[in-house]
Amino acid sequence: LNRFCCGGKLLVGMAAATAAARIRSWRAAFGRIREAPSPASAAVFVEDLLSEMNFLLPAASELPPQEVAGDILLAVNVASSEFITITIRSRICHMIMDVNSRIQLEFPPKSISSVMYFLSTLIERASNLSLDLTPQKDYLSTGDGENIALEAMQTLGQIVHGNGGQMSSDNVSIIMNILLKLVKDHILTSFGISEQQTIHNTQARSNPAFDGTKTRDWDYQRLMFCTLGNVFTHAGMSITKETWLSTIQVLREVLDFWAFRTQLVEEARASRYYTAVLQSVHLALSDPKGALYEHVAGFVAALRAFFSYGLGSSACVNPTAQTIGACRMEDTRKAVSVQGLYRPPHLRRKPGEKSSIAHSGDNKCQEEAGLLSFSSESEHSDNDGSFGVRDQFKSSKARTAAILGIQALARADPKALHAHWALLLPTHDALTPRRYHATLLRTMLFDPVLKTRMAAASTLSVMLERPSHAFLQVAEYRESEKLGSFTTLSSSLGQILLQLTTGLLHLVSNERQGGMLMAALKALSLFVSAAPFGRLPDELIPNIINAVHLRAKDLFSSSTEQSSAMCMAISCLGSALSALPASPKIAAVLAAGHSGSKDTVHNKDLIFDLLCYSQSGLPLLIRIEALQALKAAVHNYPCALSLHWDSISAVVRGAIEVTAGWHHAGSILGSAPMPSLYKSSATSPNSRIGDEKIVHTAVKLLDEFLRAVSGFKGSDDESDNGVLHFPSTGTLPTRINLLSTASCVSASSSTIPRATTEAAGCSQWDEALQEHLPPVLKHSMPMVRGAALTCFSGLTSAVFSYLPELKQTFILTTITNAALQDEAPSVRLAACRAIGVLVSFPQVAARKYLNNFIDVVVSSTLDTSVSVRITAAWALANICDTLRNSAEITNQPAVESVPIQILAECALRLSKDGDKVRANAVRALGNLARFVSFDSDAICYKLPETQTEDKQQGTAKINSKACPWLERMVQALVSCVTTGNVKVQWNVCHALGNLFLNPTISLPRMAWVRSVYSILLLLLRDSSNFKIRIHAASALAVPAAREDYGDSFADVSQALVHALESSDSGCVAPSSFRYMNALKEQLTTASLHVLGLAVPKDYDCLQDFLLKRGTFLRDWLIATFKSAKSASEYESLGIPLQERDGVSYTVVNGRDGGDSKSLLYDKLQPPPKERLWYALAGEEDSLKGRLSNRTASVRRVIEALTGMLRYGGHATAVITYEQLIL
Repeated sequence: LNRFCCGGKLLVGMAAATAAARIRSWRAAFGRIREAPSPASAAVFVEDLLSEMNFLLPAASELPPQEVAGDILLAVNVASSEFITITIRSRICHMIMDVNSRIQLEFPPKSISSVMYFLSTLIERASNLSLDLTPQKDYLSTGDGENIALEAMQTLGQIVHGNGGQMSSDNVSIIMNILLKLVKDHILTSFGISEQQTIHNTQARSNPAFDGTKTRDWDYQRLMFCTLGNVFTHAGMSITKETWLSTIQVLREVLDFWAFRTQLVEEARASRYYTAVLQSVHLALSDPKGALYEHVAGFVAALRAFFSYGLGSSACVNPTAQTIGACRMEDTRKAVSVQGLYRPPHLRRKPGEKSSIAHSGDNKCQEEAGLLSFSSESEHSDNDGSFGVRDQFKSSKARTAAILGIQALARADPKALHAHWALLLPTHDALTPRRYHATLLRTMLFDPVLKTRMAAASTLSVMLERPSHAFLQVAEYRESEKLGSFTTLSSSLGQILLQLTTGLLHLVSNERQGGMLMAALKALSLFVSAAPFGRLPDELIPNIINAVHLRAKDLFSSSTEQSSAMCMAISCLGSALSALPASPKIAAVLAAGHSGSKDTVHNKDLIFDLLCYSQSGLPLLIRIEALQALKAAVHNYPCALSLHWDSISAVVRGAIEVTAGWHHAGSILGSAPMPSLYKSSATSPNSRIGDEKIVHTAVKLLDEFLRAVSGFKGSDDESDNGVLHFPSTGTLPTRINLLSTASCVSASSSTIPRATTEAAGCSQWDEALQEHLPPVLKHSMPMVRGAALTCFSGLTSAVFSYLPELKQTFILTTITNAALQDEAPSVRLAACRAIGVLVSFPQVAARKYLNNFIDVVVSSTLDTSVSVRITAAWALANICDTLRNSAEITNQPAVESVPIQILAECALRLSKDGDKVRANAVRALGNLARFVSFDSDAICYKLPETQTEDKQQGTAKINSKACPWLERMVQALVSCVTTGNVKVQWNVCHALGNLFLNPTISLPRMAWVRSVYSILLLLLRDSSNFKIRIHAASALAVPAAREDYGDSFADVSQALVHALESSDSGCVAPSSFRYMNALKEQLTTASLHVLGLAVPKDYDCLQDFLLKRGTFLRDWLIATFKSAKSASEYESLGIPLQERDGVSYTVVNGRDGGDSKSLLYDKLQPPPKERLWYALAGEEDSLKGRLSNRTASVRRVIEALTGMLRYGGHATAVITYEQLIL
């Protein structure tokens, strides 16, 4: 034993001595180079070093990395001498590669350029030798040049991998330019293409030779593209735009060459080469630094050619199999087994097939370059879900890389890719495999390798994301349309969407691999969110819900863990249930399912299943997704879901009681079957965060249900700016009102009955206030308390009046306390939102809570949280709107001592805040400006109990001294319109219109009138937003007398007519197109009103305008008169005005990517003296009366024009206008 220990110590000592000797020799060798007197002697010392490198190499791992990197830099610098031949340089390169294989070389940022330059020049020189492009001055053969280039390329890739983040843009550009040049040169020379041919030339397809002399060309080129990919991966931030554009151009040329000029070669080396090229394309497209529009078409066509690469006859093409999995299994049974010893999966091949791993000896240096490989050889093994189908030549890597290239294009420039959807997605026979018409969907269905199918599914999901929603809205399916030589874009998209539905539903119904099933469900969910189902067959949504529902039931009853797929399936169900327009078939089936009728459709128990999935004991994510799906169903199908109140109430109660630690007494769902897989989780307590999410989602479901069952149709969203009251004039539609309705279906689905009556939902609210809301209002988590307070924002006046006084007091007190005392901003925000809804209820004013709410809101406008201030400003504007309505409507309850001055000061202060706050502050100022009497004092006012003369005039008498804030209000409005955003500007226009309508203001006496008119004219002329122009024109038409316009009359008249004349010219943004007819109608009405006020003396300021625009004015008046007459004829025939051509009197927001709210024009009751001029929509008078006013307005304008022309002595023009009257 002693001898053994002594021997071991001796060996250790000898090893240590040897290591120390190597270190001394290493340092001595590099010391001689460093101290060499001349470059020639340094070159000799380098040769001596290289001859001893086999002995010195182990010392690299013993020395400090910084010292080794410095020594390598020394050798590199010496190699730049003219005394160093290319052979010595190649040996230095080999030394760098050997050292880097032992330690990771990390060079200083300032020195990395010399290493990169050394390797780049070596590659370029060796490549020129291998291609016979330069005289062989170094007495090297072509094969030696190839070996040197291969080794240098491999070393360069390793150095880039470890030091790419430290490389400068100049170094990266040098390397990229050399690589791109080499790529182009080798494409022209290595594969038998003459120098006169270019990559863009079109020839018959050829097949490059695959003899032994060409195999190293494939490997060398593969290393080029691997290095190129490494540069993008590790030094992508340093690539300049010019270099990136050059790379994209070269990569596109390479792809064009292989996809269109040659036949794709199904061989091992070719497959690895194609994979490197396609992965380089993917990496380059994933980090776009410039425009891709001109390259998209070429990339799509070339990448699509690789979708079926390597499949051949071995691919699964049996469309008669029952499932996709069975199709692959049937193909697997036909495979020929390999005789002899066991072979690993990646070495198995069919009998008689040539080995794809030939020339393995030539491949040694490439196999050692592990850092250059994008994926391992075992990436596709037997257990990858490919059902035993052999991935021949690893061709699936090339297919996957090509599909990921399409995905990168979809992310980089989705709009440019829209034009090529017909190439990437099928338009017919989605379930039929077609090798020469490969698409993403067919790859998902028929590719034998799971990872390729997953890549296709993720790419389809990216294509269906948000940017495609607006593009897909034009899709339309017409069953009777004949397919000819030309197919419209809408029809083509409609066919694509139908085939996508067919393929995705087939996958959802039959896929057995969990990851692929989740990918298919995600793609289907995005498809449901983007598709315009109103223009597609009616059975699409029922089929989707039916298929996903059945698969969810299958997953729920599965004996294996399927919670992730289950969550995705329920999420997809929620997306389908929230799709618009709502499906009448689904509504009928849901209602029938509750009534217990026997129906063959499986959706009849959908709601019951969702309620089962939301029970306690199941995984948290499943319960959350089920509650969200129920919420979507309640929102879209409230009539059917209103019958399930008991079940939903039990689910909400269970979620709340379990979280609060209370014992759950029982549930109507207690008898629902639960798989044994989930029973174990029923006893394990959920995490605190998970329980809070469950309660939060349950409260949101309760909120949605209460809104739906009580018929809530208002808006509790502060971003909507409440109800906008336009000072509209003329034959305009009803008001613009931004609503968040909870109707059964969309406006187009008239076959489904609407939600319950206004007084409905009282019993549900009573139960919610008794059982559900009290515990969650005291919950420890702010998001739960906020969701509970948000429920009060869905109250209606009818429900609130039905509630007992005690519960009304509970609601009002809870909201007030939360707004003032809660520490969480989200809770205070929810309380302010509820106040903004409740202030419009008459019961609030009757119970004298309005002043309390005013104090709370004013205090909340000083909150440090911006979101709270935004909501408080919205509530403030709603309070002012309520006061304005109370001042104009008779028989309202008295409101004592409302502090108008406090409201005005608060609104003026908020007008200096951010844009979202200012928009509501301006709306508040406009509402106050409408009814406050500015010729009196303005501190507080009391609404009279009976109708008085002041009330008939739409104002309230103020007691105190003169109003000090009128001038400040005007200054604030002018400041907001010049510095605010779009929403602020059209709120300012609305506020100015309200200010003009105040009869206590004498406009001719106000010094600020001219500047206000100038602001409105500027918006009318220059604003690109049609809503702003509509509001500006409406405000300009409010003054009722010629004197109110003063010196601005000529400017207003000319601006309105010019805007009307130019309304048909110029480009219109898609978002403004829906307001086109409304803008024309408002301009017409405003122009008729203003020109009708003209007096003969106005000829002096309108002379040039009348003469230059005379032809347009006559044509316009004739067209307006004929339009009014035609509308009268339509009315006499019983045809609604909205259906006649020319002018659309109703503007409804479709699913075009804008606000998902209904947009209708607001009505405003004008003072009695203005009723002669304004025929407002929504008044008691008939449509015929309004059109008669339009005709009278035309006559009034003609009389005004003839008066001015007669005053100016234009008798001929007078006769022309008088003939119009006749």
